[in-house]
Amino acid sequence: MRRRGRRRDAVALAVLLLVATAACTPPNLPPPLTPTRTTSPGKSPVADGAVVVGVEGGAVTGFNPHAIADWSTASRAVTELVLPSAVVMAANGTLAPDPDVVDSVTVRPAVPVGVSQVDATGAVTTAGSPFTVTYALDRRAAWSDGTPITAEDFAYLRDQMVSQAGAEAPAGYRLITAVRSRDAGKTVDVEFAEPFAEWRTLFSPLLPSHIMKDSPGGWSAALATELPVSGNRYKMDSYNAVTGEITLVRNDKFWGAPPGPASVVLRQGGPSDLVAGLERGDLQAVLVGPGADSSAALAAAVPQERRVTVAEPASVQLVFDTTTGPAAEQDIRRAVAAALDLDRLRAVLSGQQATAYPTVTSQVRLPATGAPVAPGSARVPSDDTTVSTPGDRTTSTEPASSGSAGEPVGPPITTGNADAATALLAGAGFRRTGLYAARDGQVLRMTLAYPQQDARLTAAALEIQTRLGAAGIEIDLRPDAPSTIVEDLLPAGTVDLALLTVPRGFSDTVSAASAFGCPTQDAPVADAAVPVLPPRVGNLSGYCAPDLQETLTDALAGRVDVTEADDMLWSALPVLPVAEPTTTFAVAPELASVITTERRGWVWTGPLAGLAEWPTP
Repeated sequence: MRRRGRRRDAVALAVLLLVATAACTPPNLPPPLTPTRTTSPGKSPVADGAVVVGVEGGAVTGFNPHAIADWSTASRAVTELVLPSAVVMAANGTLAPDPDVVDSVTVRPAVPVGVSQVDATGAVTTAGSPFTVTYALDRRAAWSDGTPITAEDFAYLRDQMVSQAGAEAPAGYRLITAVRSRDAGKTVDVEFAEPFAEWRTLFSPLLPSHIMKDSPGGWSAALATELPVSGNRYKMDSYNAVTGEITLVRNDKFWGAPPGPASVVLRQGGPSDLVAGLERGDLQAVLVGPGADSSAALAAAVPQERRVTVAEPASVQLVFDTTTGPAAEQDIRRAVAAALDLDRLRAVLSGQQATAYPTVTSQVRLPATGAPVAPGSARVPSDDTTVSTPGDRTTSTEPASSGSAGEPVGPPITTGNADAATALLAGAGFRRTGLYAARDGQVLRMTLAYPQQDARLTAAALEIQTRLGAAGIEIDLRPDAPSTIVEDLLPAGTVDLALLTVPRGFSDTVSAASAFGCPTQDAPVADAAVPVLPPRVGNLSGYCAPDLQETLTDALAGRVDVTEADDMLWSALPVLPVAEPTTTFAVAPELASVITTERRGWVWTGPLAGLAEWPTP
């Protein structure tokens, strides 16, 4: 069962009324709005020893860390503190098995058929063996309801990641051919179809399979409003969907070292309210997006040594439905891009601080991640290897990407050029004789979906409608729940475009193969009255091209660099990357040490991932 608009508050109602008016207005009237929020953070009583953090954002849409639709700053922080992971990233950007969950990881390279080897019984065999990663789990590791964390959780996650619409980064899971359980589930053998150097991207976090499988709605709904059990230092105590306040407390069933702060309270609100709360002492830390007024207030309230700008592991994208309708035509997609002023869009998204959101110049790499080095080793080990400490990954938390003269480097396509947009539309057979371009008597009309409770994306959607209308493309706006957009509207062809914040993992190769690899369907329905389309697992646009697929497959196998796919993707344009979001993390004086520690890994984990190690208030 799909989740559809679970929470509609006064802010959402105001947005709907605004959009309804804008959708009926000719291009350029009214001017797009700047994103604002009037919601104040909740002020429920706080227990002693609690850390209270203010987070900008709308209503949390869910707590499934592997669902694109559920991604937000708040939900990411909660899942990192509550759910267990096979591999974790430290603040310095290095990766290692989580010692509280995994005792050791052994990587065994593939052995071709015909090569002699000694099997587990001591017999000599030439049957060959697949590339295998074996996890030896801590025997004490268990969910807070007493259920052991076992191979069953690994197998469940693999099965869902290759079949659920809108799953984030499924490419590595598709290579898994078997998940085998030994030693009462505490030894997990994961076998792959081919060597996979990026295996550290998998099984983090794990999900409670025993609850997910039996819950109504399963993957889509089991974690919609809560995390019912914990396998980490904290557990979820409460979530108030009205105020957006989330309370975490120590998991008294956790087998490892307890966290420092006894509890964590996440309060959501608008940037100005959060800054004011930090000044009053109601909050010990805040994560706020850019904005002319709020950024100035934050700079005045918090000295530079207690604040830092952190890039998010995501990009704001205009996703095209490349399978049906007008957006299936490449010239139409390129005309849309040509009509849009990306600098103006970034200004709208960032509250008139366009430079706060880095320009995305690559389809396969984020601008703020520097020059990534594959986690651990880019080479598949040649011998049996017990993994303890992986190598460094070069990252930067700061926004980046500037030209030699200090100006942002733009994407390698034409944008912000009305004449180019007109020429591309003409090439597709559309001529403009009135307000809108038409072909064979049919006006070029498309529907744009966007998350209904995201103030920044709402303002950007109105800007897109205005700009495309001026170029002769009629745009109908469709605000909806992120899960509905990702899981239903895009796959069904109900909308032509979707403006979304799309998260991604630290592996460029896995992220690109997931977002642009051809959709797959393991078991097609024969003789169906209505064609059954494969779910868009990771690939929101539905784009599929044999030459691109070959490049992505080779990149996953380590035969080519994934950047070889960049030119093909900019030419085909299944998505138009607009910007990489950023937030400013600021702390009260008592948490100043948090800012001064190593933070290269924050671009992927966020600053709240290490909250269990923060000083106790």
